[in-house]
Amino acid sequence: MILLGERPPLSAQQWASLVQSIQAVPDIERVDASVNIDGFFNQVAVGDSIISFIEKLGSWDVVVEAVQSFRRIFPSDWNLFVEHIRFVSNPLASRLHDSMLCRIASKYGVDAKTVTRRRKLVPVTIAREAIGGFQIALFGDF
Repeated sequence: MILLGERPPLSAQQWASLVQSIQAVPDIERVDASVNIDGFFNQVAVGDSIISFIEKLGSWDVVVEAVQSFRRIFPSDWNLFVEHIRFVSNPLASRLHDSMLCRIASKYGVDAKTVTRRRKLVPVTIAREAIGGFQIALFGDF
């Protein structure tokens, strides 16, 4: 897993592709044979801005350290987050019985809204930790 430092960090192009893949896609897509230069430059800008932000933190290692710290301190929240990514967000997950969201909620003894809320909060908390560690390194402990 990239976040845990088990794989190398993404390139600007890979970040841009990831961001594009998780953005909402309309049900009906427009067919256009022209070259989308603006779209290409927007993707490059998105990827470059993510790389620039990571460089301001110091390196990808700062992000990895924040993720590993979160995983160690909040193992249940981390596992819930990972399971949501793997199973709820997976378009191939079976929907024949209880939804995967309900299964995860039951497993952790919370309701489905809590699972969704934690899924959204985990990356924000990790980002704050990475930024906070960066700020402490620059300005000292408050």
